[in-house]
Parts: sequence; structure tokens; C-alpha cells
Amino acid sequence: MKENHSKAQMHLIEMIKNKLPPHQSLPEQIAYILNIADHSAYRRIRGEKTMSLDEVLILANHFEIKLELLNPKVANDLVWFSFKTLDNKFFTFEQYLQSQIDHLERIKKAKEREMIYSAKDLPVFHYYHFDELAAFKIFVWKKAIMGLEEYNDRQFSFDSVDEDANIVRGKMALDRYIDVASTEIWNDETPHSVLRQIYFYYDLGVFKNKKEALILVDQFMAMMNHLQKQAEAGHKFHVGSKPSEYGSTYKLYNNEVVLCDNSIFAIADDQKGVFITHNTLNYMYITNGDYCDTTHKWLKNLMKRSTLISTESEKARRLFFNTIKEKVEAVKAKMK
Repeated sequence: MKENHSKAQMHLIEMIKNKLPPHQSLPEQIAYILNIADHSAYRRIRGEKTMSLDEVLILANHFEIKLELLNPKVANDLVWFSFKTLDNKFFTFEQYLQSQIDHLERIKKAKEREMIYSAKDLPVFHYYHFDELAAFKIFVWKKAIMGLEEYNDRQFSFDSVDEDANIVRGKMALDRYIDVASTEIWNDETPHSVLRQIYFYYDLGVFKNKKEALILVDQFMAMMNHLQKQAEAGHKFHVGSKPSEYGSTYKLYNNEVVLCDNSIFAIADDQKGVFITHNTLNYMYITNGDYCDTTHKWLKNLMKRSTLISTESEKARRLFFNTIKEKVEAVKAKMK
């Protein structure tokens, strides 16, 4: 019976952990809500101290957790996740970007850290190397993905780029991403969605100045050149800077077998997490140990069946990026 109580308590802690935003400390929150000392909160989190029924009720009510879900027979096959729907009211695009910054900051500060990104689409952080390209991507997200009414008839222009606070937030996320060692798994289609979007809106007449569409294509080419140099160096760095052996490591794989799915696995010291992107921008955050370990194992297996094109395999790396550049030139030729 004691073992079941311990499992229920550990499951309650797991669900609370999933509900907390990344900048909040689990022990501090439990200590505050239960009005106990920090060391007493740690004992409850580790299962060394059994919670009283009153404490369970207080925590369950505070975090809106149904008590029946603490039953191990019910909970064994369930994985809990935190989730917020991106909209323009309760979870704005600005808050969405801030949540990315918070997660990356937490990983960056950890002594032991790892990030593996299975990239169906180009990791969003790379766009912020170029202000205009980032502004266009944000425009597409708000117009086509979020469906904001004020974007229905809006044209895209570079005029408002300098005033876009979202680009500032995006650059903050990029800074932190550069400081975190990571592995990215791409396939042949990973980089091309933005190229298709540029041409689609060019053809549709959404650009106020069509020459700006060509500038975006040139910036995309510059981004690919930068990422090729980054892969060659095996380290992350900003556009215009030089790679340093002290910079965060960067591993890039090309997978020709399995379509990637925009899932991200991360480790920050003793905390594991998986981010599953869906509906293009929204994501679910999962810290369940078994689920994280299964995802990590799947990504490691995917890497074994992919070609490492960073630091080594110069021929494979050149062929991969040359194919991308040929497609860029083909799109550019259609726009002239």
C-alpha cells in the first residue's frame, strides 16, 4: 500500500512539474503553496516524506489536477504534457517567443545539456540571423498559420522591420540557441518551406515591392552559406563572426530514409524534456521519464541511419548544400 501511495505522490509531482512554466522552481512552488520549508518540499518531491491528504488536496486544487488520475492503474498508460494554444489573446505570439527564450535559457544555464532537433522544417532560430527574412517568416505565421484578421489583406514590406519587437525577441532566442550545443537532423526538404512561401506570396502579389522578394531569396542563400560554414566548423556562431573552438558544438545530419517531425529532445542537468511541434507553431512539452528516454533512443537510432555532414564528410556536405543552392537559383530564375 505504501508503494502505491509513493507512486501516486510521484505521479502528482510529475503532473505539477509539467504544468509549471520553465522559469519557476518546482521545490519553491510546492514550499510556497503548502507553506513549508524548502527542504521539506524537497523531501516530498523525492518521496522521502509522504504527503498528507490535506497537502495532496491543496496541490491538486491549485494545479487543477483530478484526484482519480493519481491512481497508478489509471495513470500507467498516460503521459502528461503542458500546452498552450497560440492565439492573439491568451497566449500571444510575443508570449510564445518569450517561452522559447525561457526554455533555452534554462538549458543554457545547465552544466549538463544536450539538444537534438529532428527538423522537418528549418529550425526557427536560424531565420533571426537576417532581420528581413525573420520579419517575412513572422508575417507568414501570423497571416497563414494564426489567421489573424488584421493580416487578411495586408501586404508584406520591409518598412516595419525596424519596429518589430518580435525580431528582437527572436534574436534573443537565437543568442541562447547558439550557446547550446545541439544536433540537427535534416532531410532534403527541411530548408525549402520558406522558399515556397516567398515564391507563393510573390506570385500572389502580396509583396508591396516585388524586389524585396528577391532580397529574401538572397538572404536565404546567405543563410545556407552560413549554415554550411557552421557545419564545416562544427561550432555555432553568428553571421559575420568567425567560428571558435570554444563555441557550442553543432552536429548536422542528413537523413534520407525517415521524414523528420519537428520534435526536440533536451537535457538540462537532471531534467529531460521533449517538445513536440504540431499545427506548425504550437508545441507540447513532456517531461515523463519513460517518454523522454524512448524519444531519445529513437533520435539516436535515427542519427545512426543518417549521414553526419558536419566537421567530416566534406563531399557529402557539399553535395547536400549544392542541391539546396540549385533550388534557390531555380526559384530566383522564376522571379526575374
